[in-house]
Amino acid sequence: MFSKFDLDNASKKLAQRSEEAHAKAQRKLEKDRIIAERKKKREEAIEREIQERRMAELLQQEAEEQERERLRELNQGVVFQGDLQAVPAPVTVAAEKGIKRSADKALLPPSVGSSLLSQDASKNGAYFFHVENGLGRRTCVGL
Repeated sequence: MFSKFDLDNASKKLAQRSEEAHAKAQRKLEKDRIIAERKKKREEAIEREIQERRMAELLQQEAEEQERERLRELNQGVVFQGDLQAVPAPVTVAAEKGIKRSADKALLPPSVGSSLLSQDASKNGAYFFHVENGLGRRTCVGL
């Protein structure tokens, strides 16, 4: 049947295969652990970035609210902020109002007037606006 030599060789081969399988399983476990660790670090980094973004947004909103409050206090409770399209005023409108130089005048849409009237802005005197173009140049406009 089988000799002792054959049995010893078979036993050695089995032990060697077992060790190789065990080493392979250990390498796979280590690889899986490293992958899981990297994934966890990425998720933590993403979560930190999201938290930082939320915090920055909250700080920005708070700063904007403080600026609105400052403007309300400065303007005695009257605030108007809007984006308007600049178009040349018709010469006839200026002539009807007795305006001789209409190139540097501002006409505001009726919605602006109704917004200001709803805030009782006329109680505080004349209307003055800061007007800014897309390039950042500013000027003042009075009504």
